[in-house]
Amino acid sequence: MSMSKDESRRRYSDEPAATAAIIDVLTRHFDLWQQVDAVGPVGDEFKIDIVARCRETGWFFGVEVKRSHIFPN
Repeated sequence: MSMSKDESRRRYSDEPAATAAIIDVLTRHFDLWQQVDAVGPVGDEFKIDIVARCRETGWFFGVEVKRSHIFPN
């Protein structure tokens, strides 16, 4: 089994746990919206897991949440 599929190396047990961790960090400096409907440049529709707007600059960015892995150095 490849390292990327090794469940013992998952940082979060599921996507909601990963989302909660990201939101906890971002809410200090950003306004956040979850599961935002979006349309791509060729008309494809999708959802952005988290959209964040910086309170200082007004800049926006989107986050696609995945369960991350911890790999040994």
